[in-house]
Amino acid sequence: MALGVRWWTSLALIACFAATEVLHLVSAAGRAYPIDSENYITYKFQHINHRLEWDRNNFLVDLSGRYSLCNQLFNRRPITVDRRTPEGENITGYIDYTDGSGTDVNSVKEYLRTIIDRWISTGVLHGYIHGARRFGCSVRPGCSGHVVTTCLFSPGGGLTPPSPPPDSTTSTIIPSSTIRQTAERTTLKTTSTKTIERIPIALAFTREQYEMAERAARMTWDRSHFLENLSGLETNCMMIDRCHHWKFTGAESYAARHEMHIKGGCGFSPNNGSTPKALDIILGAVKHFPNARQIGCSLIPDCPFPTRYGEIQMYVVVSCLYHY
Repeated sequence: MALGVRWWTSLALIACFAATEVLHLVSAAGRAYPIDSENYITYKFQHINHRLEWDRNNFLVDLSGRYSLCNQLFNRRPITVDRRTPEGENITGYIDYTDGSGTDVNSVKEYLRTIIDRWISTGVLHGYIHGARRFGCSVRPGCSGHVVTTCLFSPGGGLTPPSPPPDSTTSTIIPSSTIRQTAERTTLKTTSTKTIERIPIALAFTREQYEMAERAARMTWDRSHFLENLSGLETNCMMIDRCHHWKFTGAESYAARHEMHIKGGCGFSPNNGSTPKALDIILGAVKHFPNARQIGCSLIPDCPFPTRYGEIQMYVVVSCLYHY
């Protein structure tokens, strides 16, 4: 009887140690996004590519967990995965991180929102998003006061992913391309500072809209298109409900290095089928700077934004820069 008890005790201890080891391995890898974060990132990505879907089979989610590890901290970079999806498609991805010591669900959701918003504003994942049909992500909190996350995309060969952006604290914005390809543009001076290589998602104003802005602001439009192009890298759908505290530090810093003093203002209005009507409302309400000499603006006519009833309302978003 004593031998039987000893045998069962040993078996229980082995099982306990095995369970502990499995738990350690699981906890070391990344875990799936909270459902709110999954919905948020899907909403953001589908604004760029409406055909892109979250991987409902969780293959990419589970696989991304192998890369969302604490040993990847401070290693923000694109990755190429050495295996394919069950359908035979190749996979690419991106690893990122942010500060955050909390490990509870609400804290993790806030950290992920910070990372996702940075991805959207810098455009660092636009190449992946445009070229893929499915994606999946995981997150690993509790990494010495930081959070690591990885997103995988398939197929992964649609577009060459852009270079990682500089540190998020850098407020440098240097236009690398123009908005309106049919108009002559002033070539901007190059500097020795770091650049953000991203394509503006905003549109240039038409000639009629130039005149609308001039009347509303009571100043002349910058015909060199410098202010227009620079504003195109600031204009963002995230300005909705945030214009009253939106800071144009990037544009102001870049202009200051070229001995220009500028200020920025933005506005938004529901697009109920007429962009000109919404634009007229915005230009009448956006903050103007009476002492400025010139103005340049850009717009996004189709920013989706959820209403309190759960529906999606399209908005027109405009930002303007003023040169003193």
